[in-house]
Amino acid sequence: MAKRNNKLNHAAHIKRRTEGTSNELSFSVLDAAKNAQLNGGEDDLPLVGEVSLFTLSGKKSRKKGFYDGRAVMSAFPHGNKKTRSQKAKSDELVTSEASQNFDNTNTVGATSLHTPEGATAHVSGIIGSKRPAKTTKRYASFDEEIARRKKRRRIRSMTAILVIVIISVALIATGTGYLYKSQQTEQGYVQNLSDAISLLTETDNVMLNLDDELQDPFESITDEKLTAIKQSTEEIAPTLKEAGELAKSASANLVNTNDQDVANQTVSAVSARESMISYGLEILTEANRSKSAAQQMMDGWYAVAQADEDARAAAVLIEDPTTENIQASMEQTTIAIESLNQAKQLISQAQQNYPAVNRETYINYIDKRTEALGYALASDQALLDRNKEEAQAQNDAYNQADGQAAELAQNLDEDPVSVYEEAFDQAIQQTSEAFEAAKTQAGASDAVIRDYLGKQTK
Repeated sequence: MAKRNNKLNHAAHIKRRTEGTSNELSFSVLDAAKNAQLNGGEDDLPLVGEVSLFTLSGKKSRKKGFYDGRAVMSAFPHGNKKTRSQKAKSDELVTSEASQNFDNTNTVGATSLHTPEGATAHVSGIIGSKRPAKTTKRYASFDEEIARRKKRRRIRSMTAILVIVIISVALIATGTGYLYKSQQTEQGYVQNLSDAISLLTETDNVMLNLDDELQDPFESITDEKLTAIKQSTEEIAPTLKEAGELAKSASANLVNTNDQDVANQTVSAVSARESMISYGLEILTEANRSKSAAQQMMDGWYAVAQADEDARAAAVLIEDPTTENIQASMEQTTIAIESLNQAKQLISQAQQNYPAVNRETYINYIDKRTEALGYALASDQALLDRNKEEAQAQNDAYNQADGQAAELAQNLDEDPVSVYEEAFDQAIQQTSEAFEAAKTQAGASDAVIRDYLGKQTK
């Protein structure tokens, strides 16, 4: 019995003067467990693997407390941790309580331990009939720990998969939204292309009328027709502009290459039509100017012919120089002079309106004929005045002027109007070539557009 008590006292002892250090209270768990097993106390000891009574790491965790009025070492961790100052105070209380229990002679199993320096530590009641109740908390076994870690890994894996799925769904949703938006945008530009083609089609009738007038503009053009064509082309100008803007927008943004090519052809068709209108109006305007000048020239030449007839009639009357015939001759000569003045005015206007055709020869001829008829009129007046010498002198001047007029007439055109058409053809040569090029381009673009519309209809 004494041997057993010594071993127990050795297993549980208190060291003095160690306050604040790691050895304030030391409890040899291994020796206590060993001695308890030798004395048949297996049932009261904690089972290894169920409750950890010690640690093998460099740092040891020691907890102290009280049980049934006696100082004991707790083998179980407490939830609340003490600070160093609180721990020191607790150790002092344990030491004081142990000393009091040692002095009590009625305490069972009192033992005294002497330190090498002679100091005595009193411990009593450490091993008593009662033990602290065993805790129901159990640390996980090896298999349970593996299962727990596998479960955590499964949870992490499932979480990662869930995150990936969420991100994938978000990306798919974003991509789907982007594709939908892109598709909607594409359809919008396709609609722009369709609207541009529709607007372009609205200008076809005006363009056909313009082309018809340009087949033989010198013959077909009139002031009324030119005014109507100018008005109609001005009306379709905004339509062409809008069609061009829509087609350009579609061409710049369409993704489908076929639609983009049709959009480009629509832009080209709009540009070609605008060029055709510009060149066509220039040609028709030139034709109208040339034709108007030719008409003025024709009217002037008719007036010259009428003056020549009147002059011939006056010359016939003067052959019988009676007073009545002389007066009648003078009236006819005056009418001829008026016709020549009218002819000069018309031909001068033709010269001014269309300088490409020089009419100076005709104007000089008319002036000389007018001068000659003036001499004839003066000669007739001298005959009425019975002044034969004056009459002869004026008649000689007439003959001289009339001869000069005849010489000028040698340089006149047989057809004074045909030269205007020739001059017109020469003036519009480059413009006509540009118009034909624009017309060819419009035809090629229209063919692509018609093919596109045909495929859509199918």
